[in-house]
Order: sequence, then structure tokens, then C-alpha cells
Amino acid sequence: MCGKEMLKNSVSAAVIGVALCAQSVMAQEDGSRESASIMRMDEIVVTADKLSEKSVLDSPFSISAVSGESLETLGVSTIEQALAANPGVSTLQLSGSSNLIQIRGVSSLIGDATVGFYLDDLPLTLVNFQTLPELNPYDLSRMEVLRGPQGTLYGASSQGGTIRILTNDPVHNEFFGKATAGVSGTKDGGTNWLLQGAVNIPLIEDKLSIRAVGSVKREDGFIDLPLAGEEDYNSVDQETFRGKLRFTPTENLDVKLSYWGSRNSSGFNNADADYNFSPAYVVFDFTNTPVGALPVPGEDLRTEADFDLANFNFTYDFGDFSLYSTTSYIDYTADLSQNYIGVFSKNISGTEVINQEARVSYDAGGSLKGTVGFFYADVETTQLFDSGVFIDGLADPVVAPVIDSTDNSKQWALFGELSYEIVDGLTVLGGLRYFEDKRSSSEAVASTVGLLEMVNISADREAKFDKLTFRANVSYEIDENALIYVNVAQGFRSASGQTALALATSALSGVAAPLFSQPEDLISAEVGGKFSFLENKVTFQVAAYYLDWKDIITQISVISPLTMTPVSFVDNVGAADGYGVDLALVVQPTDNLVISLSANFNDTEYKEDLASAGILAGDQVGFTPDHTLSATVDYRRPLFGDVEGAFLLSYQRISERFDYSIGVTPAMTVSSDAIDLLGLRLGLVSENWSIYATGENLINDDGSLTTFAGFVPLGIPPVRSRPRTFGVEVNVNF
Repeated sequence: MCGKEMLKNSVSAAVIGVALCAQSVMAQEDGSRESASIMRMDEIVVTADKLSEKSVLDSPFSISAVSGESLETLGVSTIEQALAANPGVSTLQLSGSSNLIQIRGVSSLIGDATVGFYLDDLPLTLVNFQTLPELNPYDLSRMEVLRGPQGTLYGASSQGGTIRILTNDPVHNEFFGKATAGVSGTKDGGTNWLLQGAVNIPLIEDKLSIRAVGSVKREDGFIDLPLAGEEDYNSVDQETFRGKLRFTPTENLDVKLSYWGSRNSSGFNNADADYNFSPAYVVFDFTNTPVGALPVPGEDLRTEADFDLANFNFTYDFGDFSLYSTTSYIDYTADLSQNYIGVFSKNISGTEVINQEARVSYDAGGSLKGTVGFFYADVETTQLFDSGVFIDGLADPVVAPVIDSTDNSKQWALFGELSYEIVDGLTVLGGLRYFEDKRSSSEAVASTVGLLEMVNISADREAKFDKLTFRANVSYEIDENALIYVNVAQGFRSASGQTALALATSALSGVAAPLFSQPEDLISAEVGGKFSFLENKVTFQVAAYYLDWKDIITQISVISPLTMTPVSFVDNVGAADGYGVDLALVVQPTDNLVISLSANFNDTEYKEDLASAGILAGDQVGFTPDHTLSATVDYRRPLFGDVEGAFLLSYQRISERFDYSIGVTPAMTVSSDAIDLLGLRLGLVSENWSIYATGENLINDDGSLTTFAGFVPLGIPPVRSRPRTFGVEVNVNF
């Protein structure tokens, strides 16, 4: 294992070194300057319909896209930053650098994710995981955000929408590359630095080429641990490497082999208003009586996440038909220990995924077009959770196993979409997906297995679920500058397995908890339009939607009839509905100035009282904002030679979000703060190099990003943003 890690680190360093040390500077593959606007509808070509390439403006559903070049121009270094400017999308930081994504008010901390997440057409499918590893979005082709249910083409966990991260392919017969070096300082923190580079290398003329990308990032901490005597403990260390080999033996066959690896280590960003965090372990004597406390050191307050993805895919073009196949393997391991609740814990989760998708597309240039396909996934998730206490007089905690579980999901699906242009400009589309999921759960901790045997529940449990989803769409292209559409679509989330411990404690308390929840169901209807004016100097996108969300998988708490104490487990309870509007506007008043604005206004509420979940009818769905706003100003001015001056101003706002307590009397509702983030980049830009002075969180918003109702009684503070940060960034192309 050590040799494997050293090899990956050496390759990453080599890629960056080649980029930084290049002696000759050559022209970019595409020397044209693209606006840094996130919402440029007429410039970005997308493939979200798995059929053909078209611009965002020509896509008859709610989608936004941003090119990799624009992300780099804006200085984006995290997926969280990349998503911030998309209407209706927000992220929730849970632990360290892992994030939960929600779209249009569909969010949950229980079960599988509510948003589909794809890397180069590969679903990052995790069982009972809602969070995603942080991935550096450097050298991407583009990022596409599909809003609303995507149940037919993208399947389970695409209720709120789907995010596609698409990397650049190798280019034959051209050697070129790029590199970025940056350094910055954070208010009341330390020094941050970033090195990243990409290189494209042709190997066989017209046949074989490779593209390699590497990055190393270090962000110093900004939160102190007064009890432990540590300052700026919550640093972030990240290494990523990506490689893609492309082989085109004939003009009809395109074969790609790729790898993406990431190593993340980060501290928690929980802090009070003074950026202090003071967790402590409770110390007990041998009679189990609390007698003191020990400060939690920073090394016990970190999350570690390792991510590896390998993929093989090919496309064969038969003319009117094309065949596409993709096979992937994912290995994801995370240390999610939370040592800030008074006891010592070690929580290691691992996921292995094998995915296969094959599809055939038909497009003869006529009125009829379509795609049919098959999908298979084998997902295994393991969790090892140990918990312990400190005993007075003993140096190390006394630890015992609590969870040693394995959850498996074997999924397969058949899907298809067919569109037909009835008359010039008027197109109807229909899609279906049939999905089956066989889920199993097992537990190996002897004490828990013994409790299950006492109540006649097997430690090995399994169940089978199926779902049929649909999509219907009617669009009308009024002319080349205007498109209107109506879209009705269904999304779903597969069942969630009950933990063995929850099953045992519920049964022993006289409460019947289900072995598995049932799948969720969500149907959305939207009407939208996309318009361009003044030769694409003004582009505008609007969508109004309604969603009906049923059988929500929720963590609930009920009172035991035997012990009169709360018992918690997962079940399908309640429903929610919502209304909302997505808006995106891009204006280019001059050749040098581009202004983009985007917004979402969302009202997604629970339909009924859910006392077991601490929720009342009319409450906003947990952790979802009722509005998000974003704006970008990109101004360029020629200075001398081919050098331009660049002014890039960005602003994001996310409204407050709520969480609801369970098992707490009286019930508690807490909210985060509304967050306003302002960024600025001032630079000199040439065809082959650029240098920027950068500023992030310029107004130094120190509000609560994430507040958990269950943490408030324990005195655990909310998650906060990185304070004001200034830096310098240098980019070169060769």
C-alpha cells in the first residue's frame, strides 16, 4: 500500500513539475477568450440527454452549465464553489470537507443521496451515504447541473436533480499543458497554497494520446482549540491525480481508459463566533461516575477520505446508430469519527462500487430520435464504529465495538427516451425506466447479534424493491432565439436499511421498526422558457415548478410503551410539496463586459405534523434555503500588446436553513444564518499567462453555515465559513 501511495504522489508531482518548469510557451488549443459567466447559455454544449450535443439554450428542460475554462478563470478550487452560482443548488457542509448537495428544496440526511452525482457519465452511487468527497474541479470540460427529477436517464437518487462532472479528453497530435500556483493568507489564520497542472501528450499519430492532471492543496486552519492549547487546527490537505488514455483505432471507434484519485484530510469547521471550539472527553471512575474532563486534541478532530475511480468506456458510431458502453470501479474510504460529543469514537466507512451502463442511440437527422439502455450496479458499504470512554488513571480510552455492518445493493435498470418532432419546432418526448434493487444488511458485533436473537430478528436481512418512473416533455422552438417547454418527471430514492442496533433496541422497547424503509417517490411539473436577444448579447432562462414528495425516509423518535423513553429508527413518514422559480440572466452590454445573475425562490414545506420527527405542517424542509442568489461581473480591458486587465466580481447569497430535533422534549427548531459571500479577482491576462490578486469572503461573513438541532443540547457550535482571504495566483499555458 505504501508503494502504491508513493507512486501516485510521485506521478502527481511529476505532472505539476512538467507544467511549472516548461521552458517554451505555446498557444492554447483554443485561444479565444470565454466569458467567466457561469450561466452562458449560448456558448456551452451539453450532452445531458445522452443522445446528442446541444447548447443550454436549445435544451428543453432546466439545465445550467459552466466550462472548465470559466471555473479556472473564476479561481474555483472546490465542487462546493463550482455549484454555488447555479440557481436552486446549495451545499451543506457536514464534516470536514465532505458536502451534501440539495436541489430545489429536496434534501435529506437519511438514506441515499437525493441528488445524482456523475463523474464522466459514472454514477457515484453510495448506499446510505448522502455526502460526497471533495474533488478538485481542475481541467474539466464542463459541469452540467440538471434541475428537477431525472429518474428515467439517471435513475435512483436523482429526485432533486443530477450533477455531471465531465473531464477533458486527450487531444491527438498536440502537446500542450497548463499550470497554476497560488498562495493566500486567511484572517486570523495562516498561509494557504495550491499547485496544480495538466499536460496533454500525443503517443501515436491520430490514434493514441494521454492527458494527466495533478494537484496539491494546503489550506491552513482558522479555528482554535483553547482547551487543548492549539491554534488554527482545522487545516485541509488535498492531493488529486487524474489520468485519461484515449485510443481511436478507426474513425468510428473511440476508446477511453481513465483514473481519478483523491486524498483528503481536514479538520472540522465547527466554531463559536470567535472561531473557538472547546470539545472535551468526559472522564469516568471505575463506578461509571463522571470525575473530570480531558480536552480533545486536534488530531482526534479530523476526517480522512480516500477516493479512487477507474473507468473504461467506448463509443462506436454506426452512422444513424451509436453504441456506448461504460464500466467503472469505485473505492471510497472515509474516517468520519466525531470526537466532540464527550466520548471517544472511531467511525470508518468504506464503499466499493462496480457500475456498468450500455446504451444505443438513434439519430438519423430526422424527426425521430431516441436512446435505450441497460444499467447495473453492485454496491457494498461497510461501517466499523467503535466507541469508548476515558477512565481515571488510564492513559487510553476503553473501547468496544458498536457497529460492524455491511450493506449491499445490487441494482439493475432498463431505460429509454424517445422524441418526435411533430411539426417544425414542436417536439414531444417520453421516457420510462424500470428499476430493481436487492438490498441486504448484516451485523457482526456479537453483543448486537445476541440482542437480535433475543427478539427473533436475523443479523442478515434482505429485501427487494422495484420502481417504474416516467418523463413527459413537450417543447416548442418559436424561432432560433426562443424555446418554451413543459416537463413532467418522476424521481425516486431507493429503500434504506435499518441498523441492527436500531432494530434490537426498538424491539426490546416494544416498538416495531421495519427492517427496511420503502422507496420514496417524487413527481415534479415545470414550465419554462429560454430566450436570447440582440444577437445573444442578452440570454434569459426561467422555469416555474411544482413538486409532490411522498413517503419521505426520515429518522423518527417514538416513546416506548415499556420504558417510556424515546426510541429512534428510520421509516417512511409524511410528505412535502413545493413551488419555486429558477431564473438565469446573462447580459453582455459591450465586448468587454459580461454580467450574469441567477436566482432561485423555493417554498418546499412538510404537509403534515410529524411529532416523531419534531416537524409541524408548514415547516420548511430541513436544510433547504428558501432563496439563493448569485451574480458575476466579468470586465476585460486591453492594456498593452496582447495583455488585458481583468476585473472579476462574484457574489453568492444563501438564505437561512432549518433543522428539527428528534427525541428532545420540548421539540426544537434551529436555523443557520443567511450567508453572503463576496469575491474579487484583479488580474493581468495574456494568451499564455495570467496573474491575479484574489480576495474571498471580502465582507468576512462569519455566520452559521450549518446548525444541527441534535448538536445544540450538547453545546456543539455550528459550522462556519473560512474568514476573509487574500492571495496571489499565477497561471501559465504551454
